[in-house]
Amino acid sequence: MAAVIENRLPTPDEYWLLKTGIGEDHYLLRESVPTALHHSLFGVIATVEGEIVGCGRLVGDGAMFCYLQDVMVLPRFHRQGIGTLIVDSLMAWIDSNMPEKIYIGLFTREELHGFYARYSFRGSAEFLYGMCAKKRTGHHSIQRAK
Repeated sequence: MAAVIENRLPTPDEYWLLKTGIGEDHYLLRESVPTALHHSLFGVIATVEGEIVGCGRLVGDGAMFCYLQDVMVLPRFHRQGIGTLIVDSLMAWIDSNMPEKIYIGLFTREELHGFYARYSFRGSAEFLYGMCAKKRTGHHSIQRAK
């Protein structure tokens, strides 16, 4: 089963299928997906025998900052080189379409450090794995912890 990479964003339904398939749909609003996808710089999907099994996209300002986002592969297709094909495609697009000096970032789980290190991503655990905040329901702004 060879994976095929297509240079396109997933549809909202494909995206949601992948997010639920990897168990990361609990913190997203499904109705936000079309807008998020629309604001992507570039994206790819991976298919096996016509079935979508993974994707990745790039977000950022297109001039100074670019982030790998939503690099995901369904668990039953892990360790088959599909994630590598996805990231190779994203990095090739950056090489061809972004300025020579651009900050390329990502946030990932600690166990994927070695995977991304192959692409020269470096940083301390705090830097590489990132930080984020969720907007709190019922509040009009992000509140500072006391």
